[in-house]
Amino acid sequence: GPVDTVLGLLARTCGRETAAVAHLEAAVQQAAALPSPPWLADAQLHLAAAIEGSDPGRASELRVEARTSAGRRGFDALTR
Repeated sequence: GPVDTVLGLLARTCGRETAAVAHLEAAVQQAAALPSPPWLADAQLHLAAAIEGSDPGRASELRVEARTSAGRRGFDALTR
């Protein structure tokens, strides 16, 4: 998947939330451009977790998009 997904997770682990969100936003854009539905769903779920506190509405939308897309393609385990 996009390297920015891993960089976003690393930034979150280090407590660098602003950097994490920036990396995860980039990962969503990169996965959408590929297109790669599994990587997109993965990046969306990680971004949703990162912004839950600051933007719960968008986080919820990202989760719905990820689950819907992954479910249509048989990747249900990705969203559990």
